[in-house]
Amino acid sequence: MLTCVTSTRRCRVAWLATLAVSILLLVACGDDGGAGTADGGGAGAGSTSAPTATLPAGCALPPYTVTAERDGEAPLGAAEFGVISAVAVEIPLVPNGSEQLTSEEVLAQQDTTDLVGYAILFADEEIDPATVSLFGGWEPEGAGKIRGNVGIYPNSTTPFAVGDVITPGELDGLDMFTTLNRVGLDLKVEGGELNAYLGVPVGSVTILGLSDSAICLDVDLQWEYSDFGSEALGTLTLKGTFAALIATRTMSLT
Repeated sequence: MLTCVTSTRRCRVAWLATLAVSILLLVACGDDGGAGTADGGGAGAGSTSAPTATLPAGCALPPYTVTAERDGEAPLGAAEFGVISAVAVEIPLVPNGSEQLTSEEVLAQQDTTDLVGYAILFADEEIDPATVSLFGGWEPEGAGKIRGNVGIYPNSTTPFAVGDVITPGELDGLDMFTTLNRVGLDLKVEGGELNAYLGVPVGSVTILGLSDSAICLDVDLQWEYSDFGSEALGTLTLKGTFAALIATRTMSLT
């Protein structure tokens, strides 16, 4: 999914997300008291499978309520947005900006690397995990339905871990050909809607839980949007605890 940042006039991939896409199962994050349960994990798992693992305290799979709201001239969403379905996407990163790796070497690394970004796609409609990929599944299918995402990307060769706090800024700590923000977010109500954003988001994302099967993020982000001009029309806000099972690993970014 592409998000245009009008201050640079360049389209940046936002996972997705930005995603980004991760959390829980078998990861110690708080005590077990009052913890929820995660549905069946593994690649491509949906949100209705039989429970198989314990979530970190304070995390729960959909349905849940978060703030997903765009104010100003093009209002959308709500301060209490009901998430019916969510899918996390795992995006492998293979630093290759200087093209020292061949295409075959990049393909070999994308399936095994621990250096990954994550994007949680959430909606007030059901999301089929099989339809979500690096550049697909991000637009709402039902009339009047809303889909959004929050994505995070590591800015060093150290993989993400529980407790990491990710703040916005350009991904400049890796040898990447793709231009990314370390944090990305979006919200849309119709297919083909392309939102323009000014500068970089404000706030942070904290990883509350992370495993091979699921992810849980504490999100507190805002981003001004525009009509592709230099003046802000309002602010997109994502805030709350977002959790999802991780779908099949996507193709890599390089």
